[in-house]
Amino acid sequence: MRIICTISFIALNIFGFVNCKDEYVPVLVWTSPDISEEPTLALNKINRELFTSYLTMKLSKNKPLIAVFTEQNLGAEDLVQQNRNLHYGFPFLSNTRARITFFPSVERPYEAAKELVRHGYKWREMDSEGNMNEGDSSILSMVFDSVDEREREETLRKHDEFMAGVTERLGKSGVPWMCIYTGLHSGNVHRGNRPNTWRVVPEPVFPQKPLYLYKDEARGLALLTKGPIRLHLPTHGNHTVRMLEDYFAASFTRSEDAMDLFLWFRRYNLTFCMSVMKRDWFIESVNVQNENGQTMKLWPKSGPRSEKCCTKTNEFQSKGRPVVKVQLEKYKVVEINAKCDVCVNNVTLPFLCTIMFASVVFIVLVWSTILRTYRIHTSIRSNDISVPICLLSCKPVIHPEMKS
Repeated sequence: MRIICTISFIALNIFGFVNCKDEYVPVLVWTSPDISEEPTLALNKINRELFTSYLTMKLSKNKPLIAVFTEQNLGAEDLVQQNRNLHYGFPFLSNTRARITFFPSVERPYEAAKELVRHGYKWREMDSEGNMNEGDSSILSMVFDSVDEREREETLRKHDEFMAGVTERLGKSGVPWMCIYTGLHSGNVHRGNRPNTWRVVPEPVFPQKPLYLYKDEARGLALLTKGPIRLHLPTHGNHTVRMLEDYFAASFTRSEDAMDLFLWFRRYNLTFCMSVMKRDWFIESVNVQNENGQTMKLWPKSGPRSEKCCTKTNEFQSKGRPVVKVQLEKYKVVEINAKCDVCVNNVTLPFLCTIMFASVVFIVLVWSTILRTYRIHTSIRSNDISVPICLLSCKPVIHPEMKS
């Protein structure tokens, strides 16, 4: 009897452990302009208590309306995948002007949002049409139905349209607002190891698979790299090279003349601080953060410069000690659909050769002119000096002894 009770107790504990296992789910948060960007969380994994504190601090100055959109299952690959036409699976979230903050791994964020009722909020449900009774101090919740895996991309696109409509209504309400998009469960648990479609199928113009980091439809530009990002770390006087190939998520914030691009890797996070012009941009600095939360700011090795097609390897390193360097292979900012994989083609090669030949001819002509002028001046100077010598030498010289 004791053995049966012991086995039952162990089984119940195991069952409870499995069912109570903490799940980490990605989260997107976007707000109205009057909501402070602070605080910021730079950890790879955020527990529920910390995320609840983060949301609570967002409410400290203003008490905004809150909309919570929740999928049954959501993975980081859902938020960064692209289709074959290189368009994001979430058109609204990709192109919205609102400030978006992406957290790749948060412990039970839906429950964390529910805990805000302790701060005087009322939990209200939205219907499938997005109709809602805002009221004051309301949390508007919409839990989407389960998604058929065969139609997942199209269904998520419809959810994106739904969130766009709700965000538009909140923007017209005239009060501060905050939106949260997350899932009840991690998508990786239910879908297994699904291939990440972020790495785009290469076109014939690209000899290697390009990794599109960001696409700006308004300016018609795309930021990409054809190779892994290399991180050089100091170790005992040498450098250990980390190949950052395990990229799995991206996010960005932008304004009229600046943009911050965030890349999440398994052990490191990179932030590219970029200045944006009308038809061009350049990286001002790169922030590197490791899994322990330690950060370092890096600057371009050769100073800021615009990046166009056919650029060489770009390096960014710290100005102090220790020296950490980030190296991007074939980093480019190109026009969308532009063919710029060949730096010297049939048109540019003759043009460059003509310029080089003309430069050589010009140098030779200038040098010949200088040399000819120098010889003429030398000849004139020699004649001027020889005339007096000749005149002096023509006068007879009589020795004193000869006078007698």
